[in-house]
Amino acid sequence: MTRRMLLALLLFATLPLHAAAPDLNRLAYLLGTWNADGGAGSATFERALDNHVIIRKSWATIPAAGGKTATHEDLLVIFSYGDHLRAAYYDSSGYVVGYEVTAPAKNTVTLTSDAMPGVNRARLTYTLGANGVLAAKVDIAPPGKPEAFAPSMAWNSRKK
Repeated sequence: MTRRMLLALLLFATLPLHAAAPDLNRLAYLLGTWNADGGAGSATFERALDNHVIIRKSWATIPAAGGKTATHEDLLVIFSYGDHLRAAYYDSSGYVVGYEVTAPAKNTVTLTSDAMPGVNRARLTYTLGANGVLAAKVDIAPPGKPEAFAPSMAWNSRKK
């Protein structure tokens, strides 16, 4: 009996330990509707699926050729994936990409798109300032240089 017990303990010790799922509550500051300064867009963050995901629905009006404007809409779903956070992004042009999600500091979240051959890589960072303004910035890395991020655009939003 002792030999079987020892064998069982040894087998148990070799099993991988599963880390606790990351807590989406650290992103709670994002919840609500945020209007971009200048009125060119809006984003709403809300919990869904019994608080297992955070969904962002957003739209923006973008200048287009010939003085016209185009409307961009997207959906982002942030979720726990094992011991870290991931996100899935879908937009009105049919673009779909996965993101690694990190929270490097209080009131800051960074979403870095998966590297895919021949496609730009994006890094979106949201930071909530002490003044209540949500600053967003997008950095882009060109195909073939997935870590060579350079600033692309930035904007501020205020909670509705």
